Amino acid sequence: MNKKQRNARLTLIGKIAVHIGAIAPLIWLFVQWYTYAFVDEINEMTLFTGKGGLILLLLMMAVTPLITLTGWSFVAPLRKWLGLYAFFYITLHLVIFIAPTLEISTLYGRLAFKQRYALAGMLAWLIMLPLAITSNKFSQKRLKRNWKKLHKWVYASAVLAIVHYFWLVKAGNYKDPIQFGLILAVLFALRIPAVRKRISTFRRNLQRSRRAKSAA
Repeated sequence: MNKKQRNARLTLIGKIAVHIGAIAPLIWLFVQWYTYAFVDEINEMTLFTGKGGLILLLLMMAVTPLITLTGWSFVAPLRKWLGLYAFFYITLHLVIFIAPTLEISTLYGRLAFKQRYALAGMLAWLIMLPLAITSNKFSQKRLKRNWKKLHKWVYASAVLAIVHYFWLVKAGNYKDPIQFGLILAVLFALRIPAVRKRISTFRRNLQRSRRAKSAA
């Protein structure tokens, strides 16, 4: 098996893992809802889907730094699926949030400027919407260089999602949003060109050193 075939197999395994990892929690969520296992189902389901979407969003953003750190190019195709599942979770999060709100006046009260966390969350979702729609080869060919520029807006979406989480939780319960914020900060740091260049250089030198030792 050559390197190309090995990478293709590893990519396939990664895709299967992503699909299972993203779908299994949704099945669990449905079972919990169907069996009335939740105490406060709207709030619990909203929190579950929101946190799941944020985790998937950060995992998607971690793909490029992971390639920089390890050289595992086979994980690159996983970025698309992680992003799509993140969008799906966040969309479900939004739907569950507004589901009990059937009257337009009440809906406006929940989503408008009266609740800043709702505004931040809505903006994060609106930014992700065109990214999800254009996450295909056809859009990539049509948009060309603009495709990358458009998809860099995911950074803003991630920041807004963290802000949304901070504003949502009650005072003193900032542990989770702080942890997510620190992870996002590390991912941003690993994307700085100078940092990426140093890491890549160090990794290549380390690989050369290992090959030299094995050949000796």
